[in-house]
Amino acid sequence: MGGQPLIEFGSCSLHILHNGFHAGLNSVDQTWGIEELLSDVFAFFKKYPSRSEDFYKIQKSLDVDRKVFKRLVSNRWLSLGPVCYRVINNLECLRKYFVKTDHSASIKNSSMYRRIAAKLQEGDVMLARLHFISSIALLFEPFLTKLQTESTVIHLLLEELAQLLHLLLQRFIKSDLLTSVTDAQLVDVSLDCRPVDNCEFGSTTRGLLQKLKRDKNQKLALLQKDMLQFLKSCAQYLQQRLPLKNTFLHSVQCLKPSARCNAETNQMIGSLAASVPTCV
Repeated sequence: MGGQPLIEFGSCSLHILHNGFHAGLNSVDQTWGIEELLSDVFAFFKKYPSRSEDFYKIQKSLDVDRKVFKRLVSNRWLSLGPVCYRVINNLECLRKYFVKTDHSASIKNSSMYRRIAAKLQEGDVMLARLHFISSIALLFEPFLTKLQTESTVIHLLLEELAQLLHLLLQRFIKSDLLTSVTDAQLVDVSLDCRPVDNCEFGSTTRGLLQKLKRDKNQKLALLQKDMLQFLKSCAQYLQQRLPLKNTFLHSVQCLKPSARCNAETNQMIGSLAASVPTCV
C-alpha cells in the first residue's frame, strides 16, 4: 500500500482512447449537437410505450427492423459509434415521426421534440456527421475487441496502439510525414494537414460530401473544416498521452512468437528483466 508500482507503463490505454475520441467530438459538438441528439432520441422513447408503438408502426411501414435505440454511456465515448449506427439505420423513420407526422400539442411543445426535429431537418449535413462519427469509431473497434480479454495480451499493446494512431494520422496528414516512422516516433509527427478535399472522412461520408457539393450546400466548407478539426484534436490528444515511448512495452514485445528470430530479441529480454527487478 502506498509503494511504487511494480511496472510503470502509463495510464490505462482504454481510458486514453475513450477520452481521445471525446476530445475530437468535443472540438466540434458545440455546433454539431451529436451528443445531444443521440441522448434525446434515446430518452424520448425510453419511458413512453405509446411513442414507441407509434414509431414501430413507422418502422414497419418503411420495412425497418424494430430495434430500440441504444443509450450513450457517459465516459465510454466509443459507445457513440454503435449508437450513431442505430440512429442512421432509423433516420428515415425518425424524419417521418418528427418532421412529417402531426402529433398532439403535448408532444410537439416539448423541448426535446423540438431539438430532435430541428437537427433532423439539417438533412444530409447531419447524416454526414453521423456517418463520419461512425467511421472514426470503427478505427478503434479492433483494439477494443482484441485487447479487452482475460488472456495475456500486454505484448500486443504497443503495436495495437501504434497501428491505431497510424491509421488515424493517415486520414489527414501529409503522407510523407509517415514515411519510415517508428512506433515511438508517431507521437512526434507534425499534424501538418493535407488539403481538406484530400482527407479521408469515410467512404459513405465522402459520397454525402460530394452530394452536398453538387447541391452547392453552403454548410459544406464548414462541415469539412469541422471534420478535419475532429481528426486533429483526437490525434493530438492521443499523441500526448499514448505510451508509445515506454521502454517496458517495447521490451515485452519479445514475448510475441514473431520475435523469436529477431536479432533485437535478446536485448529486449535484458531490458525487460531490468525493468522488473523485484521479480527477476
